[in-house]
Amino acid sequence: PTAPKNFPIETLLIESTYGGRVREDFDVSLKKFEQDLARDIKKYNTIVQACFSLDRLQKILFYTIDMQKRGLIPNNIPILVDSKMGAEYINPYLNEAKKMLREASHPSVPDQLAVNTKNLENFIDYLDPKNKNYEVISTETRAGILGELDGKKKIILTASWMAEGGPVVEYFKRFADDEKSVFYFPGFLVPGTRGHAIAAERPEWKEKIVTVEGKTFEIRAKMEQKSGFSGHGDERDLLKYLQSTNLKRDAHILVVHGDTKSSSIALKHTLERKDFPQIVHVPDLEEIYTVNFDK
Repeated sequence: PTAPKNFPIETLLIESTYGGRVREDFDVSLKKFEQDLARDIKKYNTIVQACFSLDRLQKILFYTIDMQKRGLIPNNIPILVDSKMGAEYINPYLNEAKKMLREASHPSVPDQLAVNTKNLENFIDYLDPKNKNYEVISTETRAGILGELDGKKKIILTASWMAEGGPVVEYFKRFADDEKSVFYFPGFLVPGTRGHAIAAERPEWKEKIVTVEGKTFEIRAKMEQKSGFSGHGDERDLLKYLQSTNLKRDAHILVVHGDTKSSSIALKHTLERKDFPQIVHVPDLEEIYTVNFDK
């Protein structure tokens, strides 16, 4: 997005999740994801995709079903959604997609501004519960359904919580020591969390012995972090946004929502190297910053 040009900005807060990093193009990440999933479903029985409940789960669900529709993975493999919040937010996403489709189809919309209507149509078709492309399971039905599918191939999308809590812990206890299982973590994993310990991008960081609820597991399942699906902008996107703003020369830029020792400070240094004249500050935790609107 770009910022409105019709008013000057005195104080701007900008996130820094990917400060100091430029990610590969999404199409490249999606291609890798599809190749990995198509390969792994042939070799393993269970694939657990531990997603953030909002946006990430719906996105991964769409691309997984799309792979079945295109014949990249067998269409008889059940896709299970085990996330109460993630399942509840499928309908709001469907409603927004329908709204976008109506707007994109309006004759007043120039061709160059129209979204990819085919993707929207597929999203609505694939995620509509009545089309039965996936099954929603719950705490009450989980044991019975997994029992029926024991030893059979299945793809499960569940809430992530970076493997610290939620239903993914139940799948961890059930499949972490199973050599025929795979866990995907399509998203950021904070250092210090269980998810980062078992699925960090660098293999030398991965731990093989993990304790969950007092029980020690030797990890035999394949654990992988998947990049490219984040809704956060990388450093290139953040710079583009800042350059689109009408920042006053004496404005303050507060760099937030990042690691104050790495990504946030990296973005701060980039802005200083790029000769942004504004004051760039990385606030400390619980720091109070006063904005003066009386100028």
